[in-house]
Amino acid sequence: MDLETAANIGEALGGLAILVTLLFGLRQIRDWNQTRRFEIAQTVATRFESPLFQYGIVVVVLKVREDMTLEELSDLSREEKDALNSFSLGLNSLGIQVFNRLVPIEIVATYLQPFTTLMGPRLRVLSSLLMENAYANQLGEGIQDHGNGRMADAGLDWMIWLVDRLDEYPYPEAPAHVLHKDWEY
Repeated sequence: MDLETAANIGEALGGLAILVTLLFGLRQIRDWNQTRRFEIAQTVATRFESPLFQYGIVVVVLKVREDMTLEELSDLSREEKDALNSFSLGLNSLGIQVFNRLVPIEIVATYLQPFTTLMGPRLRVLSSLLMENAYANQLGEGIQDHGNGRMADAGLDWMIWLVDRLDEYPYPEAPAHVLHKDWEY
C-alpha cells in the first residue's frame, strides 16, 4: 500500500469516527432532554401532591365566587387563607417558569388545564382580591400605580397570564380516549 492510499484510508476512518461521535452526541442530547422533561413533570406533580396546594384548589372550588368581596375573603379561616396563598403563589410560580421557558406549557396543561378551565373566572377574582388585600394592608407601598389601574410588578399577574395561556392552549387528550397499541383491552 502506498502512502497516499494509507492517508486516504486514515482520512476516511477519521471522518467516520467524527460521524459516529456526532451521532452518539445527538443521542446523548436527546436522552438528556427526555430526562429533563421527566424531572420537570415530576416537579409539577410534586406541587400537586402538596396538601396545602390541594386544599387551595378545594377552597377555590367551594368558597371563591365571581362576586366575592374582600370582606368575604377576610372571613375565611386562617387555614383557608393559607391554602389560597399556597395555591395562588404556586400558580404564579408556574406562570413565571412557563413564560421563561423553564417548564413546557404542555406539561403544565396536562396537570392544570382541567382545573383552570373550570376555575378561570374564580382565579381572576382571587388574584384581584389577594392583591387588593395586600395593598389594603400596605404591603404594596413601593409599587406605583401608572394611572391605568395596573400596578407595576403586581404579584399575581403571572398566575393570570398562565390561566390565559392555558385557555388558548389545545386541551390535552386524556389517556382514556387514546388507544395504545401495546395495551390489552
